[in-house]
Amino acid sequence: SDLGNEFGNLLNRIIGMSGKYSNHFISSKDVLSFHSKEWHEAHLIFSNVENYIQDIQTNRYLEDLWKVLTLANQSITIYEPWVKMKEDKKDEAMALVALVANLLAKVTILLSPIMPKTCDTIAKALGFEISTKVYERFMKKEFLLEDFKISVVPPLFPRIEEELMVSPEPTTPQEPKRSKEKERSLIDIKDFFKSELKIGTILKAEPVPKSEKLLQLQVDIGETTPRQVIAGIKEFYNPDSLVGMQVCIVANLKPATIMGLLSQGMLLAAKDKDGLSLIRPEVLRENGASIG
Repeated sequence: SDLGNEFGNLLNRIIGMSGKYSNHFISSKDVLSFHSKEWHEAHLIFSNVENYIQDIQTNRYLEDLWKVLTLANQSITIYEPWVKMKEDKKDEAMALVALVANLLAKVTILLSPIMPKTCDTIAKALGFEISTKVYERFMKKEFLLEDFKISVVPPLFPRIEEELMVSPEPTTPQEPKRSKEKERSLIDIKDFFKSELKIGTILKAEPVPKSEKLLQLQVDIGETTPRQVIAGIKEFYNPDSLVGMQVCIVANLKPATIMGLLSQGMLLAAKDKDGLSLIRPEVLRENGASIG
């Protein structure tokens, strides 16, 4: 669902940013100094949701919580904490991370009656427990959770195997005529299945020195150690914006050396006249999940 996608994506980004910027520790001391507007905007939404539950308007309840998650994700895009870190403005960067961690914590508390197991996992990742006491203090007033000690957790929504839907044979099968040129471009399905396509999460991204196009990535595809992948996406993606992003990777390519660096895979991307976009799962999937 869209709500679940926003939920998991935000947790992933918080884990990635806090790990890179502050060894997974987040302090809320500067949130209101830099983000009082977003904080109060979120609380206007929170002030309505309790009424929706009392009136049994579950759809409205979920819609408003989704708005808060969207606000949090949009704030990351707008304020670009990775840029603040490069500008030596760590206080501003961490204030943004603390803002979105607090918003996620509040949504987690409010969603816990509906998604108890998932919300317990998120609460543990953020370093707090869901309880009546926390609800009374944290939700009834505009209090911030003072500190977060973030724990890395597995993806929220594990991979679900789906049945392969096979189309029935056509009643009058007829092989279309193909030109020799098109025939040469076709491959046997056995050749296709020689490729191992997997889901992975980018843990680290940095420019390759002396290269205008290459980024050096560390990608978790469910193995003991992350894969290093050298990708020509620098002109399309800021390295810091990639941390925590899930991508699709060709995992069984022979390792190659690119500008002196070992590359152990290839990212899948779509490119046209307007630019390039990495191919990504619609919702969070388990690292190492097979594609195809």
